[in-house]
Amino acid sequence: MGNFTSTAPVTSYLPNNFGFYCMSGNAAEMVVYKDGTPGTKGGSWQSHSQAIQINGNDKFIGQTKSSTQLGFRPLIQYLD
Repeated sequence: MGNFTSTAPVTSYLPNNFGFYCMSGNAAEMVVYKDGTPGTKGGSWQSHSQAIQINGNDKFIGQTKSSTQLGFRPLIQYLD
């Protein structure tokens, strides 16, 4: 593990409880809430530690325009 000023290898940090690596701090993931409202989960590289929590406050609720702080993260399952 270490402090990186650029990209870091995926396994540089520990995985979360689901086995996923590096899920917080890159970009807030765009989601749609059950009532159809657009929002986000997690936080961006500019966020404070409280904002990168999955159940943290959503300061981008309702926003649909692109931003350096918002994005999406595809998850791919590899089957051997």
